[in-house]
Amino acid sequence: MDLARALQPAAYLLAPVLIWQGVRLQRSLPRLEEAADPAGTAAGEDPPVRLAVLGDSAAAGVGTSSHRDALAGTLAAAVAAETGRAVSWRAVARSGATSQAVRELVPGLVDGDWRPDVVVVSVGVNDLKGLRPLRAWDRDVAALLAAIDQTTGDQTTGDQTTGDQTTGGAAVIVCAMAPVSRFPALPQPMRAVMALRAIAMDHTLRRLAGSRHVRADPAIIGPGFFAADGFHPSGQGYRAWAGDLAGPVTAALAARDRRPTSR
Repeated sequence: MDLARALQPAAYLLAPVLIWQGVRLQRSLPRLEEAADPAGTAAGEDPPVRLAVLGDSAAAGVGTSSHRDALAGTLAAAVAAETGRAVSWRAVARSGATSQAVRELVPGLVDGDWRPDVVVVSVGVNDLKGLRPLRAWDRDVAALLAAIDQTTGDQTTGDQTTGDQTTGGAAVIVCAMAPVSRFPALPQPMRAVMALRAIAMDHTLRRLAGSRHVRADPAIIGPGFFAADGFHPSGQGYRAWAGDLAGPVTAALAARDRRPTSR
């Protein structure tokens, strides 16, 4: 990570090339819409698990037409298969949202009596695209995690150095930075520069989220993983990602059930 941060100034030397590539990319990428139907249920036994997927365009299901085929729906199905329990799921997301903007979506995690048992967070790509300063990214992620913990349950206490939550609230899974080094849509040298910066940003996620940080297995990325834009997952990609996340989500739910509450 130190090397990744140290090499960041070198990106400024490539600024003219990166700006030109960025303009071309914006003009050439297909415009894909957010998925429809952002809530549903995966069949299983009662009591149901309540799952929320929070974040940016990946959480918003860009690359598919329905959330049932996007991360929220496919993850709910995978968790139901692992646990045998029904899963009531919803996506609380907006395409193009930065971590700062995602924080504004956090109140939507709670809807009347519906309160998530587990929240899966996908953020960072838009902060990366916008070259959000790393210090600001650090502050934004810390504020986002604090807002999730405060909104989703009882008063919580946690270790600020590890991100580990010890009482109350929803279980939280923070997805690692997207594997931009594998994005077909990104030309070189833009891809290499963004991948290097993503490493530095992911260090912040690991530090602040602690054991709640989950990195995807690179092996899930293969032919058919990406949608037509070469930037977002396809339905096949979302299913692969969900299958990789189902184990950590199930483990986080089990740990949540075991930890003491403040009641």
